[in-house]
Formats: sequence, structure tokens, C-alpha cells
Amino acid sequence: ECGANVEGAQAPDAKGWWKDIQNNSGNYRDLTPLHQAARNGKLEVCRLLLDHGANINQIDKDTVRGSPLHHAVSMGEIDCVKLLCERGADHTHVGLGGEALDISEMMAQENVYKRRAQEKVQQILREYDPRCSFCRQPNPPKQCPCKKERYCDAECQRGRWKLHKKYHKSII
Repeated sequence: ECGANVEGAQAPDAKGWWKDIQNNSGNYRDLTPLHQAARNGKLEVCRLLLDHGANINQIDKDTVRGSPLHHAVSMGEIDCVKLLCERGADHTHVGLGGEALDISEMMAQENVYKRRAQEKVQQILREYDPRCSFCRQPNPPKQCPCKKERYCDAECQRGRWKLHKKYHKSII
């Protein structure tokens, strides 16, 4: 009735067009819809965007130079962090604040009210990160019995134990 043409939505290249819009458009800071959804804790929107081809590791062009994972971590959005980790987000990208784990540690120190959320975020990041939980060397041979931490050797495990034991006891 209003004269709008819906034929474009049925076009064979609509899916490619959608991916291009999602991954190459953004707001004034070049945050894509996935960046915005992750940052604002919109879990279902994140899931929908990822299911339709959003680039999980798209880097914004803002001074932060962060991925959607970085934005979810910085805001303490636990569910979005878990979803992005489950879907294979890159933990090793270094933005302005460092890697995702570095950002979480910094946010926990800066804001006492968000400390608990950031501790949970750190736990999730370590669970999905295939590096040593202490020294961050790739492919460590040992794993904690709770399956949440990885270590190169007993020295790395001792170095990390003080921080990990409260989670370990609640899991085991």
C-alpha cells in the first residue's frame, strides 16, 4: 500500500548483501551491529547476527581497535562473552587495552562494582583460551582436574593457584 518494493529482499544475492552490510558498516566509530550487540549485552541479537554471517573477529576502527569480544568483555557482558568464545572468537587480538583477558583484569581493578562480573568473564576466557593460564605459552600439556585451566608445568600451576583455587573448589 505504501509503494515499497519488496523484490530486493527476495534477490538471489540478498545473503551476500546482508553480510557486506553487517561487516562493513558501522556507526561513527565503525562499530558494527555485532560490536554494538555484544557491548550492550544483547545475547539473542548476537546469536542472530552470528548465525547470518557476521564476522566474529571484525576489528573496529575506533581508537580501541577492538573486536566484539573486547567490547563484551569491557562491559562485563558474561553471556555475550560466553557465546563469542563458544563460536570461536580470537582471544589473542591485541587492541588498545591489550588482549580480552587484559581488558577484563583492568576493568576489575578499576571498578569494584563490576569485579564479580569481570572475575566470571576471566574464568570464561581462560576456559576457552588454549594457552597456559599463567605464562600464556601456546598448547600447554597439563590441565587442571576441573578442566578450566591449562598449565605448562607445576611451576605455572603454583603461580596461578592462588587466584584459581576459589573457582576450583566451587567446581570440584
